[in-house]
Amino acid sequence: TLNLITVNTKTLINNFSFWQKENPQAKIVPVLKSNAYGHGLELIGRFVDKKIAAPFIVVDSLYEAWELEKTGVGKPILVIGYTLPENFKILKKLKFHLPIFDQETALVLGRYQPQTKFHLKIDTGMNRLGIKPNQVNRFIGFLKDHHLEKQVTGIYSHLACAGTDKNFTQKQVAIFKKVIVQFERAGFSFAWKHIAATAGSLTVKDPEFNLIRVGLGFYGHLPPFVPRQGQVLPGIKPALKLTTRVVQVKAIDKGAI
Repeated sequence: TLNLITVNTKTLINNFSFWQKENPQAKIVPVLKSNAYGHGLELIGRFVDKKIAAPFIVVDSLYEAWELEKTGVGKPILVIGYTLPENFKILKKLKFHLPIFDQETALVLGRYQPQTKFHLKIDTGMNRLGIKPNQVNRFIGFLKDHHLEKQVTGIYSHLACAGTDKNFTQKQVAIFKKVIVQFERAGFSFAWKHIAATAGSLTVKDPEFNLIRVGLGFYGHLPPFVPRQGQVLPGIKPALKLTTRVVQVKAIDKGAI
């Protein structure tokens, strides 16, 4: 075999323990999006399901959630990315926790998947997916008018530059807290509140947020924009190793193409 990829499960356990000890105020959840960051969705999914004490497995897409379910994963799965609402109009009852940030998706889920749980996605400044703060009151009214509030169990956002811009991160956190208060004053109750990923887990230690989505950090890496770029954070190390064979060594003349 020319190339061999191995994943050290003991290293994954140690990495998870590091992030959990670093953030005792919250539950750490491993992110398995993009084929578990190249480590293998099904293999890592089964491992996390059996060996990692996390309340969720986090994926980006409905497809990834289905693939994990087919392997027999029993741990709750949280999807954080967008799904075309048409895909929810299926006979199969979905068990996943699903993101909501637009009325069309909420209506379809309420009608075809009333047993699912919603995590409301709030855009606190990244300007990607999410409910804008100035849309919150209208969205509250919409959820109540359609009797969807009982499906809401979580609320989340994403930090745009947690590793590089402390002031903007604090601004996002403040906006997120204000939005949470708006929903709670309207009678909503959140079992899960989350805004931080790997980089944010190093800088945001707010006890109000009880879930942290760790992706790269779970596999032993820091995001490239974190100040300690290129360094290994004490306590974590890469879980994946690529072993290959050198098939030929040549001496090349200077200037050769």
